[in-house]
Amino acid sequence: MAATMNLFGSVIPNLNTTFLVDTSGSMYSCLVAVREHLSSYLRVHAVDVANPQQTLLFNLIEFNSDIRRWADRCVFWSHASVLVADDWLHSLVPKTGTNTLGGLLTAFADSLCQQVVLITDGIPDQEPNVILHFLQQKQQEKRPCHIFYINTPLNTAHEQETVVKFLQDLAALTGGSLTIAYFSRTGTLEGLAPMINYQIENAVKQVVLVDGSLNTGIRGPPMETGVSSEVGALLARQECLARKDKDGYYYRGKILNQLNINQFMVEFGPRTTGAF
Repeated sequence: MAATMNLFGSVIPNLNTTFLVDTSGSMYSCLVAVREHLSSYLRVHAVDVANPQQTLLFNLIEFNSDIRRWADRCVFWSHASVLVADDWLHSLVPKTGTNTLGGLLTAFADSLCQQVVLITDGIPDQEPNVILHFLQQKQQEKRPCHIFYINTPLNTAHEQETVVKFLQDLAALTGGSLTIAYFSRTGTLEGLAPMINYQIENAVKQVVLVDGSLNTGIRGPPMETGVSSEVGALLARQECLARKDKDGYYYRGKILNQLNINQFMVEFGPRTTGAF
């Protein structure tokens, strides 16, 4: 049986994360599903024993016309804290207003926060350019904002065009990503369409060769490059993040050995999985 996709399955749990949830009135048809997907994601990646080298923190913020935080700042991502956060998540209901700027500024104001996951479905109350300007002034160092745009049949073409343009600019400004999440009229997640990931793009450094920089021709046959088959031995017992085929989530694990040049055997520890 195929595993059910999770809205946040593409978010790698390797940074302290603040989840910023739009609870404006237009979210009424899919807010329950968003809550369940987020609750499941938090449970899957929770741990009970803090590792000094891999201690992860998280927080939850909702925004409508007002801003409400679950905790004053990011807290340890444990099963106990997720259980408390789950009660808070289930208290979220649609309200009026979309104070996107206030939500983003509140999230980034926490110095412990290393990345923001924004879930939204509509045009913000503020002008998009004003939001981008404020964030550019406030962000002393770039922290990624990974955005999930909730697209339902109720969204008009004009709304989609306006919102997607703004969210693309926001992802570019913060070095984050944008994914469009398609929901049905009844609030069921039907598909995910990754639009852009600036973290991946920025990781690839471009090298420009100026005309005339090479004043001699290439002599002799080209040299073949390759990776030694023994390199995999150096990675044995090293910790890594690997993705499981059965649910699409990333998990912490240890490399046991190299199967071939492109495949490794990874050992995962026991973990409780959620419904999604």
